[in-house]
Parts: sequence; structure tokens; C-alpha cells
Amino acid sequence: MQRQFYGSDSEQAATTLSNLGSLYQDAGRIDEAEAAYNEAMVMRAKVLGKQHPDYANTLMLFASLRRQMGRDVEAEDLNKQALTVCQATGQQRCAATVLDNLGSLYFDKGRIPEALDRLVALYTAMDKPDELQKYQELNQIATDRINSLKDPPFNIKERIAIRKRKVAKPTQYRLSLSGRC
Repeated sequence: MQRQFYGSDSEQAATTLSNLGSLYQDAGRIDEAEAAYNEAMVMRAKVLGKQHPDYANTLMLFASLRRQMGRDVEAEDLNKQALTVCQATGQQRCAATVLDNLGSLYFDKGRIPEALDRLVALYTAMDKPDELQKYQELNQIATDRINSLKDPPFNIKERIAIRKRKVAKPTQYRLSLSGRC
């Protein structure tokens, strides 16, 4: 129906397909979800371009489906593509979500250094003062995950403490696991 009203290649039809993919995924209808996400991705790339936030959103949704399917390498690749788009378009929430997705994937696979790198990167994803509450929520998620490790890498808890003290000026104190600020 959306295609008849808006046309076969429209932003509205792509949004409908993406939403349909989410519904199928939630219902466990994996093959149908995959087809819907795939079509939405192709349509959004054609209509909006591959550097559009909505394209990145579809990549993230498709990545979550791939992860559910146990296809973690593909999920990682799709998330990395989404992160590139989010960062290129200045979509900080989008970038933070993808960083969290990648951190979770790495953490679950035992790739702890990479997981911590992504989780600590959440600190720098929220640069605007009006995003402070979301930043603080993401900071707590990262802190909880790092604290759940039996033996966190040297100095990571100290860097978290420094970051928390500097939360009023989140753009002035960048963290990385390599120790560079």
C-alpha cells in the first residue's frame, strides 16, 4: 500500500519496510525481517544516499538481526558502516548507540580490549551540554560493564574517575585506552 501511494522507491516506503523488519524480528520471523531490512537498505541508499542518518539506522537494525542470527562478523561490519555514517553526519546519539552495540558484541565475544575501547568511546560521543543526561546514562553503562570485569586493564578505573570529575566539560577531556587524551 505504501508503494502504491508514495511510489516504489520512496523514503516513506523505506521507513515502512524498516519498521516491518523490526516487527518481523520481534516476532521471530527472521527470514522476513532480513528481506524487509535488505530492501529498506537498498531503497534508502538509492533515495537518501549512503551518508544519511536513516540509512545508518537501517544498518544498525540489520546488524542487530545478524547478531541475533549468530552472524557476528556481519553484525560487526554493519555496525562499523553505521558508525562511519553517524560520525560523518554528526549524529552523536546514533554514534553512541553503535559504539554501545559494538562494545556489547566485543564484550560478549571475550574481545575485552576492543570492548573497553568502544565503551570508553561513549564518553566522547556526547559533546553538547544539552546531551549531558544521555552522556551520564551512557557513562554509567560503560562504568557498570567495566566494573563487571574481574581484572580490568591497568588504569581504566582511574580514567573513568577523571572523566566523571570533568563531566561538566565533556569535550575538553578525551579518553582512550592507549592513555592519550
